[in-house]
Amino acid sequence: METQLTQEPTGNNNGKNITIIVVLLVFAAVLYFSVSADPNTALQANLNNPTQQAAEDKKVLDQLKKIMLLPDNITPTMAIITDVDVLKKQQPAFFANAKNGERLIIYPDTAIIFDPETNIIIKAGGIQIVAPSEVSATTTAPAKSTGTK
Repeated sequence: METQLTQEPTGNNNGKNITIIVVLLVFAAVLYFSVSADPNTALQANLNNPTQQAAEDKKVLDQLKKIMLLPDNITPTMAIITDVDVLKKQQPAFFANAKNGERLIIYPDTAIIFDPETNIIIKAGGIQIVAPSEVSATTTAPAKSTGTK
């Protein structure tokens, strides 16, 4: 009896890459609309003065880059944690040690909770993306969990 081996064609990752890009765009849109829709959100961005916010974000990123290797070619989504209890209910493991006033810095594959006052990284890893229909006006959609780094 002869057995014949066949090799599955190796597909390219374009479909996977497109899916990741779409998920990230949906996440960014949900984050933007969640923050801008309600001033009492769990994550707050200074949308009223984008120039001041951009300068503050750059300062925080420069500070973080001194203690953690970050990509230079990607601009992360950044927010200030203003209601940590809401975030802990959504993602208890990721936000367990987070406090109000700390920064959430989101890259395509990593989310970072950073305390610029103490210069400490609280947590780095993946977070879960919530579908737009599942996100309330007072919460934001976290990114898909890939485990803790």
